[in-house]
Amino acid sequence: ELRVGKYRAFYEIRGENLVRVLAIGHKEHNELFVRREMVKI
Repeated sequence: ELRVGKYRAFYEIRGENLVRVLAIGHKEHNELFVRREMVKI
């Protein structure tokens, strides 16, 4: 998880030079939203 202010990027490292982005969302208080849907973390 990479945090930038209210935004969160979830990723996996697939090799020395390859990163796959799984999802990007934003937090509002204690709730995470990805594609306008609340996601449980």
